[in-house]
Parts: sequence; structure tokens; C-alpha cells
Amino acid sequence: MELRLYQPQYHELLFREQLLSDPETMAFNRFKEPAEDYHPDTGCIDFPRPYWAMWYTFWLEKEPDNFYAVLADGSTPLGEVSWFFDGKDYRVGIILHARHRKKGYCAPALELLAQRAFEAYGLPALTVTLSTAAVKGFTKAGFCRVRRGGGTCELTLTREAWQKKQQKEG
Repeated sequence: MELRLYQPQYHELLFREQLLSDPETMAFNRFKEPAEDYHPDTGCIDFPRPYWAMWYTFWLEKEPDNFYAVLADGSTPLGEVSWFFDGKDYRVGIILHARHRKKGYCAPALELLAQRAFEAYGLPALTVTLSTAAVKGFTKAGFCRVRRGGGTCELTLTREAWQKKQQKEG
């Protein structure tokens, strides 16, 4: 495994368009609150090309508040990772293409994301709210449960906890 994160060039956003339009990949996202460009029956999200310029500026030109990268194994894109600042917390997102799930990519991807957040930007913590079924990869990467209820969990990884984990593994 040669996992790496890279920030795509504008013309490389086709991967994101394909990822978000794949029903098997986006099945985890089904039946959420209605939103524009969202398909509750499949979980897919439209990512039309006219929207790319605005999206690119928001996610790739506003660091450290927003961050987006493609996860790749060598030259093969596997999925995407991101964070955004919601005014209180840096919220994490990860989508692995369905054909690359259950292969041990989640925790290493989150570790690469944490390395970027804590070493490059000195962020205080990363937080995620997700279904209880999706917790394993996050806890393996060092995230700790903060809250649980209603079928969801909130997990956080602080910079200090990440640094201790790195020292322990180093």
C-alpha cells in the first residue's frame, strides 16, 4: 500500500463527480434530509460541472478552515477525505469508493488527514458525527467517542491524543 492524499487540480474533479454519483458508494447517505441536488433513494449527490469552480474555491482555497483531498493508493484514486470548520469544530468527512471498502483503507486515510490537520495547520481537534455502524475505522485511527444517541456517535481526535499515538507507534 502506497497511500497518499493529494489535492486535485480542477480538471481532476471528474473523480469526485463519479464518486458522488455511484449508488453503491453513496448508499450510506440514503434517506437523509432533503436537499438540492440530493437523491434520497440512492444517496447520490449531483456535482454538475457549472458548480465546480465555486466548490473548488470553497474547499481547496480556504485552508485551514476547509480542506479536501483525494485518497490514492499509488496512482489509483480510492476516495476522498475532508474537513470543514462549522464555527465550533473541524468536521471530518470520508467517502471510500464501494469497491475499495473493507480493505483497511479507512483508518490510514484518517491518519493521513490527521497528520495534515495537526502538523501542517496545528488544528486543535477533528470531530465527526456518524452512524454507529461506521465507527470502527475512526476508532482505529485514534478517534474517541464523545457522545452517542439516536443511532449516531460523535467522535473526536485531539492533536494531543494524535501526538501521543504517534509517539507510541514511532
